[in-house]
Amino acid sequence: MRRTGNSCPQMVVIAFVGALGLVGIGLTVSQASFWGLGVSLAVIGLGIGVAMTLSTDAVVSAVPKERAGAASSISETAYELGVALGIAVLGSVQLAVYRAQLDLPAGTDPADAAVADQSLAVTVNTVTDPVVVEHAQTAFSTAVQTTSFVAAAVLALSAVVAWRVIPSPRDGKVGTHEAH
Repeated sequence: MRRTGNSCPQMVVIAFVGALGLVGIGLTVSQASFWGLGVSLAVIGLGIGVAMTLSTDAVVSAVPKERAGAASSISETAYELGVALGIAVLGSVQLAVYRAQLDLPAGTDPADAAVADQSLAVTVNTVTDPVVVEHAQTAFSTAVQTTSFVAAAVLALSAVVAWRVIPSPRDGKVGTHEAH
């Protein structure tokens, strides 16, 4: 049975909910309490979870039922590829901003500076100079904030593109196909 209606407007709204959660992470990154981050992560989970459900439903219901398995596989593969590319790109943004914001004081031990340039985790676990650790933590917080805002902008832009590009049937017919 084919569904009647179009989930594209709902997907766009839900994608904006996910973007709102990402903005929340950017705004709460420096708070001492976990509540702002926790609420932001819940909003992201809600937005992305519902959007993925709706998009998979749209893909699977757009093909004849004997092709639903193939359509579901393609949808899952596209999702996994998108996640991997997102992690790679946003991880690169995160690292670039962290390194750009890492402003260590003059006279910092070169070995500590080299460790701090690698990552915050390595710095916290190996560097004993509290000033270097504090600078690395500040740089990391700034990088998380910037990356969250970049991800929110990309998600919001993607929602607008989806809204403008994905056709929305006006007559309520969805998933009607001619035999090939």
